Amino acid sequence: MAALIERRFAGKMGARMKHRPIVPSDLDVLHFIYMDPETNPFLSYEPMNIAEFGPIFEELVREGRTYLFEEGTAVVGTFALRLQDHHRSSHVAILGSFAMHPSFRGRGFGSRIIEEIVYFARSQGVRRLELLVETDNPRAIRLYEKHGFVREGILRGAVRRASDPHDVDELAMARLL
Repeated sequence: MAALIERRFAGKMGARMKHRPIVPSDLDVLHFIYMDPETNPFLSYEPMNIAEFGPIFEELVREGRTYLFEEGTAVVGTFALRLQDHHRSSHVAILGSFAMHPSFRGRGFGSRIIEEIVYFARSQGVRRLELLVETDNPRAIRLYEKHGFVREGILRGAVRRASDPHDVDELAMARLL
């Protein structure tokens, strides 16, 4: 099924979407995406102002694993890809911090970006793409399942949001490439 989805989107897209590592001038747009009220509960950072986010952003730039997707000159979304460097796990990557710019939600860009991430991961020698998603994020779970990710287990009480009185479970998912 995942191969069928890839062919369908490759035909629709024509040219591949452009992605690039974040750079210092991307602070405003990444902060905007990460702090969006619909997105923020599902990312690693509590809401904060741009000054507080600055040091976190600088570290993300230094690590070089956070990317932006662009359509023309507009930033459409972001993701992080961590390639495993362990000998027997060097074929595995972890997808994280996948988020859409609010202006591009609900327009099919999420599906396009997931398939571009898969294409990029494959080009890096990845054969297994893993992710964690909060169980109270059904929209994201549906998107991942639509693109061939399989549920592999539950991490009970794995996330604590400052605004929630209880811990949230995370769902481990993976796709073999």
